[in-house]
Amino acid sequence: MAQTAGTTGEFYCPGCLAPVYLRQGEIKQPHFAHRAGAQCHTFSDNETPQHLAGKLQLATYCQKFGQVTQGFRVWAIIGVMYLILITLLTWFSRWVEKRMTVK
Repeated sequence: MAQTAGTTGEFYCPGCLAPVYLRQGEIKQPHFAHRAGAQCHTFSDNETPQHLAGKLQLATYCQKFGQVTQGFRVWAIIGVMYLILITLLTWFSRWVEKRMTVK
């Protein structure tokens, strides 16, 4: 991912396959960004750093057990099926934050 990517090379969005570039500033965590004018809304949907970090940790852990895929996929499996869903609930995050704030 962006934390381990080199500064040279070509990078592409896994959602829309458009070229992206690596942003490694000192304030925000390293990440990939679309070039100006891109119309992609399929990859991270402005996920929080914690959300993206959770997905990265889960993918890294699961790689120990074989291939890891990401995206909207449907599998027909006879036997046992596993579904791991990480969802972004901004309204819930704001609700929790309001109630956790000490006044």
